[in-house]
Amino acid sequence: MTYTDNPVGSIWHRWDPHIHIPGTLKNDNYGGGTKLNDFVNKINLSSPPIQVLGITDYYVLDSYERVLPIFKNGGMPNVKLLFPNIELRFAVNAGKGSPINVHLLVSPEDNEHVQKTKRFLRDLKFEYDGES
Repeated sequence: MTYTDNPVGSIWHRWDPHIHIPGTLKNDNYGGGTKLNDFVNKINLSSPPIQVLGITDYYVLDSYERVLPIFKNGGMPNVKLLFPNIELRFAVNAGKGSPINVHLLVSPEDNEHVQKTKRFLRDLKFEYDGES
């Protein structure tokens, strides 16, 4: 049975499309002692189970690349979909003194999504107020 053929109606699933892992850039709120294995264990023991994870890091895929082999080797059995979430923080003032955050959610369907995303990020340039 697929999700669209479900005769029950609405079913709630637990997703976390924006989660940082231990060692992430700029937003490591786990403290120095938390290891990646501890993080994975917490994901695996979560109730209700987390079925979709967006592994988030600033400007890079480093965190996603650390978790991807664990996911591919069955180390996160409840997680059905894992994708990179690249957070870009622009030093453009949003009016309240806060920078603007943009999130790039990348589909993992393409086997070359990591390489293609790295190429995209490497080539990404923009101008604002006369600055590149």
